Amino acid sequence: MRVCLPQASVCFFSVLCCSFTRVAHGVAKQQHNSQPYTTRNSITFLAKFFKKKGAGIPPKLKSSGNLLPEDLVNDIQILREMLVGRAQIRLQQRHNRLSVELTDLQAGTTVEIKGLSLDSIVIRAEDFKNPLTIFNGSKGERKRADFVIVTNDESERKWIICIETKGGNKTRTEVVQQLKGAYCFVDYCRCIGKSFWEYEEFLDGYQYRFVSVVRLNDPSKRSTENFYYPEKLHDRPEVFLKISRMLSIHFSKLINPQS
Repeated sequence: MRVCLPQASVCFFSVLCCSFTRVAHGVAKQQHNSQPYTTRNSITFLAKFFKKKGAGIPPKLKSSGNLLPEDLVNDIQILREMLVGRAQIRLQQRHNRLSVELTDLQAGTTVEIKGLSLDSIVIRAEDFKNPLTIFNGSKGERKRADFVIVTNDESERKWIICIETKGGNKTRTEVVQQLKGAYCFVDYCRCIGKSFWEYEEFLDGYQYRFVSVVRLNDPSKRSTENFYYPEKLHDRPEVFLKISRMLSIHFSKLINPQS
């Protein structure tokens, strides 16, 4: 007998699985040749659509007029339609590049990220309140990092950057829990896009980076080193890049701080 679950229930179940998996990985420390947080299929779904007008475009998107050149839609377009306006942070264009100001509303601190590609969206992940109303929080599963950047750069590389900002400093455990929560939020969005927008490869093929920006309320004190490099690539919440006392950061430094 085939059992069919409502689409929303499937997406919620995905979040439960994600939270359990992140906790299990935290116990295991992922120290032995663990795989980076890349999505399951690296083949971009755009290749599946013909350039012919209207080919493969869901009616809802087609009728909205919210289309890319050549009538193709991508992950960024779907996220813009999926998420409410207050969860999307306005981007500023300067010299054919984008920048964004990430403001921690609780701490009252702001950091600017410069050099974003034109095909980008910045999400205030902390506005996702559902975990607060349903999870106990005993393992930190109610936490989320402040921001998520989703972008496709000019080299056709696809990035998801989870960023936690703080005026002062935080324990490593707190930062890891919040970065895990942001990853689970992205996983929930992925399930929503695949189920309701019916794009099987929505948000697949992205490379992840996890970043903590601290001591934003004390930029006047000079530090000999603003980037604290992890021993491994910061593509998992447990191995994050720490940036201190920098009010303006180029996007490329979030990917590779030594670039």
